[in-house]
Amino acid sequence: MLGLTYFLVDRSADAVNTLLTAAKLDPKEETAARYVGDVTLPDSADPNPAAVTELCRFADANPKNKTATAFCGGALLREAKGDADTTRLPEILHRLADASRAGGAKDGTNRRGKVLHYYFNYSNDSQHFTYSHGTGSDLLSQASVAAGQSVTLQPWDVAIVEEQ
Repeated sequence: MLGLTYFLVDRSADAVNTLLTAAKLDPKEETAARYVGDVTLPDSADPNPAAVTELCRFADANPKNKTATAFCGGALLREAKGDADTTRLPEILHRLADASRAGGAKDGTNRRGKVLHYYFNYSNDSQHFTYSHGTGSDLLSQASVAAGQSVTLQPWDVAIVEEQ
């Protein structure tokens, strides 16, 4: 509960550190890992490397948990984007593709009750689509997205839109 309290008062770094401590106490328990993902993905700061490691450790230990796989892929993407590092791009795309293929990860709801929409471009060409949901924010680019807006995904790109 302390980790969530930190999150609610906009102390995301403290929230992540507290949740990481909880994850160490019971590495098989999903709750702490899910909240680490819920706090890490929408945060405007670069992801905590320990949070990325924990998200991916939990995803690897629970390969059928597509939400954990999506959190890991998303956190790796945010981490790589902040560093302009492309060396892990194949792993990132594999994790995100795996999450979307088997779990219907196109739409979901995070622990804060916000609706998430996932868009993946598995091609070498840019793809365009019309966003058809409520106004939201792309968690990776921080760009606002409105209903009816045309969105372009670059080759092998992903967008995760959180409705407001």
